[in-house]
Amino acid sequence: YFVMFGVFLGIAMGFDLISKEKETRSLKTLLSHPVFRDEIVNGKAIASALVLAIALGATIAVSVAILLVMGIVPTVDEFCAILMFTGISTMFVLTYFSLALMMSTVAPDSGTALISTLAIFLLLSSAVPILGWTAAEMIAGPLPASPVDAQGSLYISKSVDPSEFEQYEREMQSYWEGRAAASSLINLLSPNVNYQKTALAVTDPKIAVTMDNNPYSFVEGPPETQPGLDEILGRIWANVVALIALPCVFFSAAYVTFMRMDIR
Repeated sequence: YFVMFGVFLGIAMGFDLISKEKETRSLKTLLSHPVFRDEIVNGKAIASALVLAIALGATIAVSVAILLVMGIVPTVDEFCAILMFTGISTMFVLTYFSLALMMSTVAPDSGTALISTLAIFLLLSSAVPILGWTAAEMIAGPLPASPVDAQGSLYISKSVDPSEFEQYEREMQSYWEGRAAASSLINLLSPNVNYQKTALAVTDPKIAVTMDNNPYSFVEGPPETQPGLDEILGRIWANVVALIALPCVFFSAAYVTFMRMDIR
């Protein structure tokens, strides 16, 4: 629910920031005053980002207040996790806000900006994970050939060298590791996947460390003890970097486009 709420909140804040000014022709009047272009786009972005941060902060504060009223007092570690979750959620919302701001700068009107933003949202949230797994399958190639006999059953005869089956096990392990790595690399383009992994690392660390388990392995699983922060970051550091980098990329594109825009 929060993913959908955050996405539409970010899009609603940014899809008409620039396009509405172009439609009403107030942007030309605004630029006729002694104000630089970067001040306009930076001011709109900073103000909207602050509004989003305040809204999310207020939501989390109300949630914590409800916990206290119910007699549930978070520990220091739990309170730190709440703060980290708030920061992660803010970056996720800012990702789609900056995407909407970019499309508002590029599109000729607000309607086009909204439709384009929603289309890209569907692409990043749904199509990328599906295409990522398909592309990873193509990159990894066919499955290793299994040692089968003429009837199609596994070699279990004593005449068969057991090392052949062990070699097959190692090849399958390596195949699925490479396939999972390729899929995870492509999924870095999806803000939803990055948010899911980073938020889960904060709210449920034991499950978070199993997210990229080798699907061919039957020995991995949730650890008995709580994993440390270094172990968790070692598994999701790329998702954390992508969660921070994507809004920066979208805003940079919006900034450069607005600075080079021909306004008549």
